Amino acid sequence: MADVPVKSLKKALDLLDLLLAEEADDGGRTLSELARRMEMPANSAHNLLKTMAVCGYVEQAPDGRYRPGAKLRQIGRLNRFADEEVRARLGRQLRELGEVLGEACVLAVLRNGQRVVVGRVDCQQTIRVDDVQAEERSLYDVPTGRVLAAYAAPEELATILDRNGLPGAHWDRLTTRIGLEKALATLRRAGLSVIGPDGSGVVAFACPVLDGAGRILGALGCHAPEFRCPEKKREQIRRELRKAAEKLGELLAPA
Repeated sequence: MADVPVKSLKKALDLLDLLLAEEADDGGRTLSELARRMEMPANSAHNLLKTMAVCGYVEQAPDGRYRPGAKLRQIGRLNRFADEEVRARLGRQLRELGEVLGEACVLAVLRNGQRVVVGRVDCQQTIRVDDVQAEERSLYDVPTGRVLAAYAAPEELATILDRNGLPGAHWDRLTTRIGLEKALATLRRAGLSVIGPDGSGVVAFACPVLDGAGRILGALGCHAPEFRCPEKKREQIRRELRKAAEKLGELLAPA
């Protein structure tokens, strides 16, 4: 192997490789096991892990074990869209949803506290599947953003708050952390976020796309003109979004 300019960085990356190489759902690895397998002193491994935990790349479970952190999970979600087969199947599923509803639909994921739309179909069935730049507007302005916040892990929610602050005028005048957490809990119980009809001219919906362990993979949304959304149509959108989100959960869950 060629000489490594920054050996401490190489050791940290090797630690991440070790964590990522193991089964994602087996509870993580103890400090002593990681130090042994890395053939380094426990205090050196601990310092590297602590630094990566502060930066969001590693997290420590309640029992003290270490596992991949929120930033690595976000990278993993986005990497799924680099797979051509996944992109093609995602495009087909969005097209099918758009055809059933006759409305615009989007799939959004969370990246560094911001909402990123990775797939969309408009009401004319034009489809786009890619990793576009995060939007400038507040994550709280749209149902998919609210869903991503509601199902975010604690460290991901902290990043959302760092980037977006509290909702305030963007969502029901929520200006306290307690108020926001109550609103997020209510959304999780409902499993759906809806904005409108409120005279704005648009009704928007979103539900979570979850893996088998109930972890957020993305948020699936639909928006339509208010005049096309009587209660019967709104019920259809809610029903079809949930059905499509279940299929997308199977598609996007880690292999």
